[in-house]
Amino acid sequence: MADPEPPTLDIDRHLKYWKMCLRSPLPGAYLSNEGNRMALAYFIINSIMILTPSGSERTPLIPPEEKRQIREWILFHQHPGGGFSGTSSLVFPLHVYDEWDSEAGRRSLEHSGLANIAATLFALQLLALLSDEDNAEDAFKGVDRPKLLRWLKRLQREDGSFGEVLRLLPGKGWFIAGGNDMRYCYVATAIRWMLRGDVKKGEPGWVEDFDTESLAGYILKTQVCISSLPCWEKTPTHDRPTTVASQGARPRNLTVNPPTPQPFPPP
Repeated sequence: MADPEPPTLDIDRHLKYWKMCLRSPLPGAYLSNEGNRMALAYFIINSIMILTPSGSERTPLIPPEEKRQIREWILFHQHPGGGFSGTSSLVFPLHVYDEWDSEAGRRSLEHSGLANIAATLFALQLLALLSDEDNAEDAFKGVDRPKLLRWLKRLQREDGSFGEVLRLLPGKGWFIAGGNDMRYCYVATAIRWMLRGDVKKGEPGWVEDFDTESLAGYILKTQVCISSLPCWEKTPTHDRPTTVASQGARPRNLTVNPPTPQPFPPP
């Protein structure tokens, strides 16, 4: 009796599914993810890129013109105060921000739209995925890099950890919202790694950095080690210790091993 053939990945079938997700309205079950459009776009487009790598014999599902259009859609979600919103329903027309000061906390609106740290990472990764392979230095063209990095710095708490969004509380000023989730620390360091690199003060493109030493200290303080078990954050909200442990290890690596400096334009 012949041995059964090992299972193989049905790439064409998967591409058909991802093409449907990209070109057609998503099923009603996805309506609850309205605020996560940027995340859905990332997983759809990244899956297509993985299955149709450069040099593949398959016809690209996303031609250059469509890549440009998707990049424009992503940049539309860039918040004037820094960062990216996760869905267009949280983005207001730019003219309504004319009298709004994102750093001083002065604004003429009740709701200004929200930039989200996770959506910001997904947006930057999408821009990189959709960039021209022959002109990679333009991957983040259109991103207000200095403003985004200053917004990221303001998301860091006094204990070194990071929150998800900034909210303006009447009479109280800005409040860092979001739980004490180690994944936000990983996301923050990934954004820093992509946009800031190892640019030194006085060099073109330098922007105020967040406190990397404080972040490293927070990561070390939130570990619990018992025998050979993994380390995890000491909060009851985490039920996946291995995942949290891996996210805690990554930020320290990204802060001590920045990418090769790139020629950034001055802020």
